[in-house]
Amino acid sequence: MTTVVSSHVVPNDRVESILRARDDALVAERQVEPGRFELVEGPFRRWTRTVEVTPVDDDHSRVDQRMRFAVAMPVWGIVGGPAIARMVRRHAVDEHVTPWWLPPDRLSARAADVVSRCCLLAVLGGFVGGLVGQTITFIGTDLHFRVDAQSRALAIIRLGALLTMAGLALADRRGRRPLILWTGIGAAVASTLGALAPDLAWVTASQLACRGLVAISVLLLPILAAEEVPAGSRALTVGVITMSGGLGVGMVLWVLPLADVSTSAWRWIWALSVLAIPATWAVCRGLPESRRFEARAARSATTQASPAIWNRRLVLFGLIVTLLYFFVTPVQQLQNEFLRHARGFSATRITLFVIGTNTWGGIGVIVGGWIADRRSRHSVAVIALVGLAVGNAAMFAWHGWSMWVASAVGSVIGAATIPSLGVMYPELFDTSGRGTASGILNIAAVVGGALGLAIAGPLIDQRGYGLTFAVLAVAPIVAAIVMKALPETARRELEDISGPNSD
Repeated sequence: MTTVVSSHVVPNDRVESILRARDDALVAERQVEPGRFELVEGPFRRWTRTVEVTPVDDDHSRVDQRMRFAVAMPVWGIVGGPAIARMVRRHAVDEHVTPWWLPPDRLSARAADVVSRCCLLAVLGGFVGGLVGQTITFIGTDLHFRVDAQSRALAIIRLGALLTMAGLALADRRGRRPLILWTGIGAAVASTLGALAPDLAWVTASQLACRGLVAISVLLLPILAAEEVPAGSRALTVGVITMSGGLGVGMVLWVLPLADVSTSAWRWIWALSVLAIPATWAVCRGLPESRRFEARAARSATTQASPAIWNRRLVLFGLIVTLLYFFVTPVQQLQNEFLRHARGFSATRITLFVIGTNTWGGIGVIVGGWIADRRSRHSVAVIALVGLAVGNAAMFAWHGWSMWVASAVGSVIGAATIPSLGVMYPELFDTSGRGTASGILNIAAVVGGALGLAIAGPLIDQRGYGLTFAVLAVAPIVAAIVMKALPETARRELEDISGPNSD
């Protein structure tokens, strides 16, 4: 339990509001006795607030408040303890003053716990799934294959999307939680075995299994969370979960300088995947099944949505996803190769570049999620897609500090695609088909990424990085235009978005 004490002299006309049970963006209380309040709803396992009022003069009184609480946020509550305490202290003076990053709709203790666990699992999945992309250039040096072989291997690995689609379809019948647990563990095992690879074929096979399994887990996390949180907080929630996955990928960069120790040192980085096995088990032990899935399973009924709506949305959003990943996948997978060979960066300098320019993407996720939840998914997505294309294309064309600035701009603006587009994966489809739809969209992402890599590799060898990525950048701009054909989903309940009369 954390205790926060607040003492302020306030005008007497403010005292009455402080002595009332609160019902705001942070917490809902009930009065158990004069000056003492307990939790009704909020992101806390326990909450009590006591208030003592002492007159100072005819116009002012001293208000002493003591808040004792335990946040329903495993691990993250410890990490963010000071920020949470500061938020509660400010909130004690004025319940209308809450942090700008707080979700628009109040989270319950269960929702906060689910989101926190999903974020932890996203970190683990991000680390395991991000290994091959961050280390492929070093594996190529150790096992003696060129950039065109890297592109082919990365394209083959994406065939794991077929496994991903089967797993996500199974999640619509068996539940989100068991698939998250076992695919997360399976991915960690496959990645650990990849550290023993004697050749490119072994690396490709282990990552085919790893990426297929980790994608099931990672794609189910925002689905489970979106089925739990209030309608006005879905975009920010999905953005934070995805950003946690980015933190997991970033953790690969923390240890990437080890790759400079020797040509085979990448194996020790991959071997760290073994730690994700017990961590995944521990986090999933307290993860509940989605209430919407449980309700759907109890009714044993299928959606009554029109097939025309389903097909139209799936085709349109699938096109957007294909175009997006046609550009994003080559950017992500070939950036380290570009920095290492075209710009002469060492592993340490690559780490500094990626962390120094991509870390700012968190701003885009939070601000984009805030706007997408309160106003529009569409407006945020269009700006983000254009910024993503322009910033990253410029990065591959420029040198020196301008390259760093272009990467940072593309990262900040482009990161807003995460809450604006990412939340639409679970929003556009019914509970009974949400996993299957995500599986199909994942196939679209893989196809787009594979096409992008297949075109990027030979074109880079012939024309260089600058022209190649300028050509690829047309795809996300076209995706921004297609966005207009999809319905707006902000601040609508999932059942209203994907129901029979939703369009």
